[in-house]
Amino acid sequence: MNSSKSERMEKLFFEWFKLQPQKNNQNKTYKESTINAAIRLLRDGLQKLKVPGYEVVNCFNITNVNTFENLYQDCYSAAKKYDDKEGMRDFRNGLEFYLEFLKEQSFGKPILEILKAYKNNFAQIDAEERYKWEAVAAFQKNWNIKADDIVSMLRVSFKGAGNLLTSGYYYAFGTLLEFAEANPEETRNLFIQLYDESLDFKVRYENFRKPIIKFFKEKNKNHYQDLHAISVYLSFKYPEKYYIYKYA
Repeated sequence: MNSSKSERMEKLFFEWFKLQPQKNNQNKTYKESTINAAIRLLRDGLQKLKVPGYEVVNCFNITNVNTFENLYQDCYSAAKKYDDKEGMRDFRNGLEFYLEFLKEQSFGKPILEILKAYKNNFAQIDAEERYKWEAVAAFQKNWNIKADDIVSMLRVSFKGAGNLLTSGYYYAFGTLLEFAEANPEETRNLFIQLYDESLDFKVRYENFRKPIIKFFKEKNKNHYQDLHAISVYLSFKYPEKYYIYKYA
């Protein structure tokens, strides 16, 4: 990044920093002298930390949040030692606030506020939602598409899904098992295709549902294999990629 761009980032950060509440007093903002001290250290102070690979780095040349997060992790403890020695926390403030600034630039303030609220309320969320992750863990442990008894395997694998697949007047898991009992090998093949990431999602979604819809249409019954149910099957298999969808 050329000097004009780094200077622009510095100015943007300065204006942003002026609006941030103090860490120890949320009712006050920082003095410009404090902000400027943090900026000077971000610009040309890393050499003072003597962390290998960062001696000549100007932090304002870094605009990628992941790149700066690596710097933050590598340099923060050294910055704390520097601050403690100087009787201040300017270096830590600079690193902490610049990382927050880059995150806001990358993700947007509303997303960061949601993440902050999630973390602040994590104890309650964990108590209410932990069962979902335990259900995913149970699936990962028990899923075996080659199992001789596909119906029993499905029961064990999705045993923790609870209200995700069965609630009120929603019986996605019950209809899945009913179809599997009547069509075990077809069910096996449907899941093989559903979990084949080389295929287009729309194709997998529609092909998984077609035979089940037909099966229950002949019985004049609801199949319940909607987008929500499919999202549960996919998120249990690939939790790093899919999430549980619910229209409401």
